Amino acid sequence: MINLCHLQNEEYMNQMNSSLGDKERMLQWINGDKVLDAGCGSGVLTEALCSRGYKANGIDLSLLSYKEMRKRGLLDKFIHGNLLDMSIYFDECQFDTIIFSSVLHEVYSYNGFKKNDIMMTLRNALKIIKSGGRIIIRDGVKCSDNKNRIIRFKDKNDALFLTEYCRRFKGREIMYRQVDKYVFSMKANDAMEFLYTFTWGWDSFDREVQEQYGVFSLEDYKNLAVMLGAKVVHAEEYLQLGYKENLLEKIDYLNEDGHHVNLPNSNMLLVLEK
Repeated sequence: MINLCHLQNEEYMNQMNSSLGDKERMLQWINGDKVLDAGCGSGVLTEALCSRGYKANGIDLSLLSYKEMRKRGLLDKFIHGNLLDMSIYFDECQFDTIIFSSVLHEVYSYNGFKKNDIMMTLRNALKIIKSGGRIIIRDGVKCSDNKNRIIRFKDKNDALFLTEYCRRFKGREIMYRQVDKYVFSMKANDAMEFLYTFTWGWDSFDREVQEQYGVFSLEDYKNLAVMLGAKVVHAEEYLQLGYKENLLEKIDYLNEDGHHVNLPNSNMLLVLEK
C-alpha cells in the first residue's frame, strides 16, 4: 500500500532541496563562525554554510530531516530536537548566529497557533547566542495595509484551489466574496495566505493548508524583538523572486476599482543582535 503522506513529505523535501536561492540574502548578516540552522529541514542551508567555512549545526523535529542530514553526511552536526525546547540541547552562549529560515510560522502552526510559542522560541534562542550574537529571521509577513483585493483566475479550474483552501485552512477563518464566476474579493492578508500556498500547487496542498505563513507584520516582529531585549539591526519586507512570475501567469490581482496592483509582500528579513 502506498503511503500518500510519506510521498507528500518526500516531495516537500525535494522542493526544499532546490530552494537555497532566496536564502542567500541571509548570509551577509551572519556574525561569527558558529552558526545554528534552526529548523534545518532538508539540510541544504546547513550544507551551504559548512561549504563556506562556517562551523554550522542544524536542529529539526522532523524524522525526514534526520534522514536527509544522514544522506548528506551531516549527522554529526545535527540535533533531532524541538525548537520549543532548543535551550536544553545547547549550552548558553554557544553560537554566534542562529538562523530561522521560514520556520517560525511552522512553530506557530503546528503547535496550536499560539503566538507565545514564537516568543518562547526566540527567548530560548537568545540564551544560546553570545553577547553581540545575531538572530536572523526570514519568514512570511502580514500586510501592513489590509485593503480589499480581487483575484481573477485565468484558468477556471484554479477556482477550486481557493474555495478548498478557505474551507480547510486551520489558522483562522479566511473570508472571501465571489464577485463573478472565477473572480473573488478578499482582504489583502487573506489573499497573501492563499496566493503563497497556491504557488506550491496541489501536490503540496495538504501540508501547506495547515500552515499560516504570515503570523506577524514586520512592525510586530520588531516590537517583539525589543520586548525580548534584542536590538534590531536590519528589517525589510519583500516579494520573493519567482512568486510574481508564477502567479501572474495564473491570476489578475486587482484593487476594488479593477486596476492591477502589486502582489502583497511574501517575506520579511529581520536581523537581531543580543
